[in-house]
Amino acid sequence: MRNEGTGVQADVGSLRARIGLLLTRMGKQEPAALEFQRAVEIAEPITTARPNILEAQYVLADAHSGLGDVWQMRASNANSLPQRIHDWTEAQSSYRRSLEVWQRIHNPGARTPTGFACGSRKMVAERIAKCDGVLARLPR
Repeated sequence: MRNEGTGVQADVGSLRARIGLLLTRMGKQEPAALEFQRAVEIAEPITTARPNILEAQYVLADAHSGLGDVWQMRASNANSLPQRIHDWTEAQSSYRRSLEVWQRIHNPGARTPTGFACGSRKMVAERIAKCDGVLARLPR
């Protein structure tokens, strides 16, 4: 059974992640990153204390993936090689954190328990592979 206080917090985290997604689509990297980080800050303690609250697991997976998307956007706009390497590495790290959460969700669906469309293990794995490929080609 879902604790109402914790469930409401997970819902707030979900809304923060959705706002981050919208801001990312609008190209507003900084506000998007803040929303995704807020979603992580809300969902992470819930997933630790109450891993059975699936909404929080989905929020955490999507928020880390969203942060990866923001880092990837930053990397695409970086003016220097060190900055580009840093940003791609941060994107890769965020996607890996997302994949770790996805692996804790048994039989994940295409929608969160509250009905929002969400990412997937496959999508995140593909983004990790892209980061790996880009980082392998960048001169060090």
